[in-house]
Amino acid sequence: MWTFVNIMKNFEIQQLINKLPVADEVYSWQKVKWKIYIAKNFSSHNWGDEVVHKLVLECRKSFRRYGDIALDDAFDKKSMVVLLQADFEKDNICQTEFFSLRVIPASGEPVLTEDLQITFRNGKNLYTIIKERLFFGQSEIENNVFTLSRFCGFHVSDQLDDISDKQRLKFTTVALSLMWWFSLKHLPDIGGEVYLTAMFNREIFNKLSKFNFDGQEKKLLLPEVEETILMPSNSLKNFSPGAVAFHYPAYFFHLPRLVEWLKKMVSDNKISKLDLNHFLQKEVDLIKLEKQLTGNKIEVIEHLSGLGKLLNSPDVLPVSNTKSAALRDDLESSVEQPLTLKIVKLDRLHSILKNFLDDLNFFS
Repeated sequence: MWTFVNIMKNFEIQQLINKLPVADEVYSWQKVKWKIYIAKNFSSHNWGDEVVHKLVLECRKSFRRYGDIALDDAFDKKSMVVLLQADFEKDNICQTEFFSLRVIPASGEPVLTEDLQITFRNGKNLYTIIKERLFFGQSEIENNVFTLSRFCGFHVSDQLDDISDKQRLKFTTVALSLMWWFSLKHLPDIGGEVYLTAMFNREIFNKLSKFNFDGQEKKLLLPEVEETILMPSNSLKNFSPGAVAFHYPAYFFHLPRLVEWLKKMVSDNKISKLDLNHFLQKEVDLIKLEKQLTGNKIEVIEHLSGLGKLLNSPDVLPVSNTKSAALRDDLESSVEQPLTLKIVKLDRLHSILKNFLDDLNFFS
């Protein structure tokens, strides 16, 4: 059921769409019109067109189901940010999906990228491993490494009907591939080998890497970190993204086991229901929430969006009298982080994307 807030948001988005500038590239495929905009380029510290910028931020609001996340951050200043608009008809209703993607260079301030500071069980971070294994210990490789991040999107319709904020996006995989393809053409020409990194929740990546086309499943297959680094299988499987995992636990930890862990903490009186309800800003029935995992996981994720604040609360929880640091340690040792890390050489990524888009007859 649409609320007044939904109606106003839909109206505001339509107003922004009407003010969009000329796209940087336009394609037609499968009765879908694809428009790609450079929201911000590497060469500028500032955003370009303000309407495009606002739509990028609308895309990024989808991350807020995981917790209170800043829509702009310090990495934007040195990055390239792309917006993609896909216009199509479904059931005689004009609909649009917007997607956004960011490419962060390791060079510039802030230093490196979030991915490059991932730490493995051997104590080394990803940047050090790349430097040792791929660049044979060269002192400066920042210009040769980029990170793909902030892939997100949302759906909008020109009619209300029963289109909701949770409308499933139809063209996620194609959008991801096309934005990567577009972004690669705009990477600085620095010479030498170039590598790109990307970290995903494994379950989410497994879904967005598959696309049904003409009755066949097409896959966007990217190499795991061990394959590119040339190390034994699973040798770099276990890694920690650091403190960010505790700010957005519903993304970085295995969701069913996270709910199970939370139930245990409440049962063991390590987290009181009063503290839980306070930080989640709603009364949560954990048994009911566990049953919802078989249905709409988005609702479960949204219910747990305040859990990061609980895990990062100052020192001791007010009612439970449990140290938040102890909860973080227990969570990290008890619940798997189902993450997948991709590192791919530029020319190989270009080939993978070209083959995937060619299989869809995208450019014909």
